[in-house]
Amino acid sequence: MIWRAGRRFGKVVAVCVVILLVPYSLMVLLSSAMTAVAFKGGHDLSFEQFSELPWKGTAIRLYRTNGGATTDFGVVVRQERRLLPGIMLIRTVDSFYHCESIDVEITPSGIRLEDRRSYCRAFPPGYRDYRLRSFVYF
Repeated sequence: MIWRAGRRFGKVVAVCVVILLVPYSLMVLLSSAMTAVAFKGGHDLSFEQFSELPWKGTAIRLYRTNGGATTDFGVVVRQERRLLPGIMLIRTVDSFYHCESIDVEITPSGIRLEDRRSYCRAFPPGYRDYRLRSFVYF
């Protein structure tokens, strides 16, 4: 009896599998299209560098984060050092949410962050000093 229903059973199973995989395939296609829009020229558009300062062989870079319409801007402060071509040592110094921009200046021992233009609601009044290390972590 199973042998007689085998051909028909196989067709039913194949149709069920195809029906179950169609929504999955559509989700993969949609997410791939959305990812392609979020990157331009190999750069992530939701993590945009807006400032860079050299400090003792490293680079202090400020990035603006943009999560889209439902979130506010943020700022990430990083210390980056190139070890080899294509290999970087990165340390996140600090990050601020509800912040569009922030001012940075170099000090002998590191950096000073200050919000002079009131673009950063998350930043406390005054300034904040950060001690940095010349080889990022040590």
